[in-house]
Amino acid sequence: MAIDGRGDVDYRLDLSSPEAAALSLDTLARFEKVIIHFAPGLLPTGMDAYGGFYQWLLQAGRKYPKVRFEVVMHESHYPVTWRRRWRLSRVWRTADAIVFHTAHEGDRFARHFLGVRSRIQVQSHQSDFTKFYDGTHEAARRSLGITNDRLAFVSCGFFHQEKGFDRAIKVFRDAADLSPEAHYYIVGSPREPEHIPYGEELKAAAAPLVNVTVIEDYLDDETFDQWIAAADCIILPYRLIWSSAVMARAALYSRPVIAADVGGLKDQAGPGDVVVADDRQLADAIVAFANRSTMAD
Repeated sequence: MAIDGRGDVDYRLDLSSPEAAALSLDTLARFEKVIIHFAPGLLPTGMDAYGGFYQWLLQAGRKYPKVRFEVVMHESHYPVTWRRRWRLSRVWRTADAIVFHTAHEGDRFARHFLGVRSRIQVQSHQSDFTKFYDGTHEAARRSLGITNDRLAFVSCGFFHQEKGFDRAIKVFRDAADLSPEAHYYIVGSPREPEHIPYGEELKAAAAPLVNVTVIEDYLDDETFDQWIAAADCIILPYRLIWSSAVMARAALYSRPVIAADVGGLKDQAGPGDVVVADDRQLADAIVAFANRSTMAD
């Protein structure tokens, strides 16, 4: 069930108005369980859309008490005022289960909204992931044109400020002791029109650098995984995130990750990953990985 009215799903909720949201409730009568994947970014812009969804969930729980409602929480927002928090606590208590990808975000949610802790479950982000690319590391590199003399650091996904790709570009620009074999690839595209300027900023920053390449291209599932498989190291220099599908997919291909310590990324990190607290640690981690890998060759 898609809350944005789009996607390859059986039912698309129309939350464009309170009337449309109310009509969609009738769809639920035929189910024993409803799983809702929730992220604020999936809703149309504006508080009316938020209000429409929250009212829909509250009404759904009351109208169909025998239906089990599970919310998979990919992202959430945390209102500041106590009144708003109290109202949303009532909404989230409608769900029989609220599933998070990391214990960090589940605990934060429980501290913010009253009476929901007993409903919170943690499920690994990659628990139901499958590979979309079956080639080897070497085959992926050949297909993408990554030469054997390059140590490929990769960031992939939608372009916007919260991804922090510019932070890593500065490392490749400024680190004097970085191995010359190290090369940084940023691959993706703006998700919304307002993110286009950030994409242009990335391309402008990379243009004078011989060790940074920005490729603006929408990535289908197979190509996304191909870039992960081709990487020697994945960089996640995020400024804001809840949990990372990229980190989860990197684990599928046993690719090491250097990630910022935001959201639940520390919980997601595996034994071979490095979590950094600031720009200095980010630079140190990239340089250390590059130099260590170069010496190993």
